[in-house]
Amino acid sequence: MGYPRFAWRSTPALAVNPTLAVNPTLAVNPTLAVNPTLAVNPTLAVNPALAVKPALRVAVKLLHAGSALRVSRWAWLFGGIDSPVRRLGGAARPNILGLWGRLSSSGDFGRLVTECRVVSSSTELEGKRSVLGVLVNVTNYGEATEQIIDAARDHRHYAVTALAVHGVMTGVQDPAHNARLNSFDLVTPDGQPVRWALNTVHHAELADRVYGPTLTLKVVERAAAEGLPIYLYGSTDPTLERLVPALQEMFPALKIAGVEASKFRSSQPGEPEAIAERIKASGARIVLVGLGCPRQEVFAYAMRPLLDMPLLAVGAAFDYHAGLLKNPPAWMQKYALEWLWRLGLEPKRLWKRYVLLNPAYLTRLAAQKTGLWKATPPAPATEPVQTFAV
Repeated sequence: MGYPRFAWRSTPALAVNPTLAVNPTLAVNPTLAVNPTLAVNPTLAVNPALAVKPALRVAVKLLHAGSALRVSRWAWLFGGIDSPVRRLGGAARPNILGLWGRLSSSGDFGRLVTECRVVSSSTELEGKRSVLGVLVNVTNYGEATEQIIDAARDHRHYAVTALAVHGVMTGVQDPAHNARLNSFDLVTPDGQPVRWALNTVHHAELADRVYGPTLTLKVVERAAAEGLPIYLYGSTDPTLERLVPALQEMFPALKIAGVEASKFRSSQPGEPEAIAERIKASGARIVLVGLGCPRQEVFAYAMRPLLDMPLLAVGAAFDYHAGLLKNPPAWMQKYALEWLWRLGLEPKRLWKRYVLLNPAYLTRLAAQKTGLWKATPPAPATEPVQTFAV
C-alpha cells in the first residue's frame, strides 16, 4: 500500500509540519522549515476516526496561518467539482468523508497526488486582490449572496460593498478610506473595469462582474425565501415610498422590518448607538444602506461593530429598484459604458467623477500591471470613526 504523496510548491519562509496529519489539535506554525518531499502520515488515511475530525483539515489550518491552498489536480477524489475549493480564491475545503470513502474502497493511496500552492499573502487567504491598493474579492453572484446570507443566519458582523471605478478611486485618493475599505468582509467588483483589473493583473478569470443593484435583488430574494427581515437605510422618503412596494411586488414573502431615510448630515454624539438600537429592535437580519459612495461605506464601517448582521452598501440600487433611474442597455453594461449612460442622465452631478477619475484609474492600472507601481494595499483599518454621514 503506497503512501499519499503531496507535491509542494512554496516560498522558503512557509512550511508544513508533517505531524499535523496525526495530531488534530496541533496549531500550524508558518515559520517551520519547508520539507519539499513531505509524505503525509498514512494514519490520517487509514483511521476514519481521525479523518472525519474537522480539526484535521490541514488546508484550513494552513490558510488560517496566513497561506492559501489551491487544489488543482485529482479533484475527483474530494467529493465533487465544487468540494475542493468552496470559495473562489479563498479557503480550500476538502471533503474528508468523500476522500475516505474513495480511498478506502480503492485502497490506492499512491494515486492521491495533490498539487498545492502555498502563498504567504493575507489577500490570497481572504480571496482578495489589490486593485490600485484597494482589496477586492474574486467572487461571483452566487458566492457573494451565500456569504451574506450565512452572516445573516449566524448573527455576524459583516460589512459589504460593491465597488466600481469611482469607489476604488475614493480609496486611492484617501489612504484612511482605503484602509477602511480593506477592512470590509466582502468587496465585490461592481464595474466591468474592476473585473478587468482582477482578470488582467491577477488572472482571476471572472466571467462577470458582481453589480451592486443585481446583488441587492439576489440577496433580497434569498432573504424573502428564508424569512430574514431586511432594513432599508438611506436615500429619501419619496424614494423609499416607491422602493418598498416595488420590492414587495417582486418578492411577496419579503419581510421589511424597518425603513429609515437619510438625515443628510453628520452623526451626533450617541446617534450611531441609537440607530443601531432601532435596527436591532426591528428584528432585521440584513441592512441595505443607500447613502451614496463613499458615505455609505463609511456608515457600514462605523456601524459594523454595533450590529450583528450584514450591512450592504448598495449605492444607486435604491433609485434603480424604485424606478427613478433606468438601467443602461445590456450591451453598454457589457462593454463598460455604463458610466457614459449615467453621465447622460446626471451630467452636472457626475461629470467630474467620470471625466477625471476614469483616465486616472486607467493610468494607475497600467502602472500596476507593468510593475511601475506596486499598489501595495494599506492594512485594514481598526480605529472607530468619530463622525460620519447618517
